[in-house]
Amino acid sequence: MGGTGTTPAGGGALASTGTAVASLAGAAVVLTAAGWGLTRLRRRRRPRVGP
Repeated sequence: MGGTGTTPAGGGALASTGTAVASLAGAAVVLTAAGWGLTRLRRRRRPRVGP
């Protein structure tokens, strides 16, 4: 029963870090999509008036 150098605690820390990174990336994607959608709606509603 020898250890290989990887501990469950270390794996758990890496997993939680990966989960945090994934949730942050997901939030960034959602915010980007929401901002893109809002700008598209605003461009459609407001016709451009200019020379």
